[in-house]
Amino acid sequence: MSIRFQCASCGQPIEVDEAWAGKLVGCPYCRKTVTAPAESTLAAPPQIPMASRIPDAQPAYAGRSVAAMAMSRAPTSNVCAMIAFALASFVVLMFVLAVVVTSAHSMELRELQSRWTKATGGLDNRVEEVQKFLNEQQSSGMGWIVAIMLMEIGILLASLGALIFGIIGLTRPVKRGFAVTALVISGCTLLFICISLVLNFA
Repeated sequence: MSIRFQCASCGQPIEVDEAWAGKLVGCPYCRKTVTAPAESTLAAPPQIPMASRIPDAQPAYAGRSVAAMAMSRAPTSNVCAMIAFALASFVVLMFVLAVVVTSAHSMELRELQSRWTKATGGLDNRVEEVQKFLNEQQSSGMGWIVAIMLMEIGILLASLGALIFGIIGLTRPVKRGFAVTALVISGCTLLFICISLVLNFA
């Protein structure tokens, strides 16, 4: 026996085997998934096309609410949040390395800071004092100065990237904790950089 009915989506007459009563089937016309009725709702006109069977549809969706099916289609990843978290982790790593390097050369940095603050006559004189200090350091090696500068640039760029990707990651419905963590780290880092610049150039 076959069950004949109209597709709820396109209205075309279709039929299915009786075994598929009450189950989801695919319409041969519009390709939409519809539920077959328990019994025929149409007469038996000739040559009604058979609806295609969807074996996985019944166990996957039977008895599930619309909300449950919507939840199953919700995204499970948040790439922007993960990128932001990775950049924030890089910021923390670079900050720790910068602290280690500056601690090893604390005396030289104190001398540089002293020359910077004691220089009078504006920014040009301060830059000149820094250049003198760098020339003096060339004999003992300037690798640590270059390393600190590169780490500071890396921290700044990674913080900006973490801030941007973190904001985008907050708009995604999942894994927002990574985005929030990245925003906290990048925000604190950028605030620290701004305060340091104000203090140094004040």
